[in-house]
This record gives sequence, structure tokens and C-alpha cells, in this order.
Amino acid sequence: VGFSRSERYLRIYVMADHIPGDQYIYDLETYELIKLTNLFDTSELKSDMLVRSELIRYDSFDGTEIPAWIYRPAKQTWGKKAPVVIEVHGGPMAQQKAGYSPWIQFLVSRGFIVAAPNVRGSTGYGKSYYLADDQKWGEDPLQDVIYLKHYIADNYSEADTSRTTIWGGSYG
Repeated sequence: VGFSRSERYLRIYVMADHIPGDQYIYDLETYELIKLTNLFDTSELKSDMLVRSELIRYDSFDGTEIPAWIYRPAKQTWGKKAPVVIEVHGGPMAQQKAGYSPWIQFLVSRGFIVAAPNVRGSTGYGKSYYLADDQKWGEDPLQDVIYLKHYIADNYSEADTSRTTIWGGSYG
């Protein structure tokens, strides 16, 4: 979001996990919304190629509730189970959010289930949650990831958790 120097126009960027993003201008005098870009009209990428995420919550080893975003392939090959990629965000003082990720959408389009947890220590869930990984890096947050794998195995019959990998940048 940003205002023009004249303060008449508001620039808006709209994005979601299944929408790569488009720019709009809102005229505050005429109340007109003008779409400036349309990615789906100018590329080979089409909206039906992208999937929406699902927010889940699961219990970790000590009963702590951990939120995670799950992205599942729109089409599953009959009789084949999907390998799993668990993407852990950097930081650790950061947060996974629903939003367009070309990497996640690429993996899902190739038949992978992608899970993106907000392990303890992530921001946005209160001070206690944020501080819950202090002096425990590689211990409790790692258990949160392991318990996510168990949750996926128990709740997604199309997942092949024997073929699970973990990926992330920085802390992840």
C-alpha cells in the first residue's frame, strides 16, 4: 500500500498463495479501482495451475499447538503417493504466511506435498511462543518438525512420509 504525492491515489498490491500478485490504483475522489497489471493475461501461468494452502494446527511432543500451512497437489496420480517437503522458515524469528511462493507452487505442481510450519520461536503468536525456543535451537523446534511429519502421515493418506525432506534458508 502506498499513497501518491497528491494523496488522491492509493496503490495496492494484492497477493495470495494462489495469486502471484497484481497492482491496483484506487482513486480516493472517484472511488474507482483501476487494475494496473494482470499476470494471468500476460504469461503462460494460469490461475487453475496454482493451489491454495490449508492452515492446520497439530500437537507437538509436549502438547504445544504448532500452526502450519499445507499445500497439496490439485491432481494426484492414481495409486501414487506424494513425497513431502517440509519448508522451515529462516530467522528463527520469522513467520510462514499464506502468500505466493513460486518455489512451493513449483514443487506442488510436480506432485509434492509441501508443509510450512511456524515452529516455536516464530513471531506472530505472542511473547511466550516467540521465546519458547530460547536456548533450545535444534531441540524443541526440531521436534516440532518431526511431529509435523507424524501429523501428515496420520492425516493425509496421499502422503508418502517415507520420502520426506526438510528444506529452508538461514535458520531453516
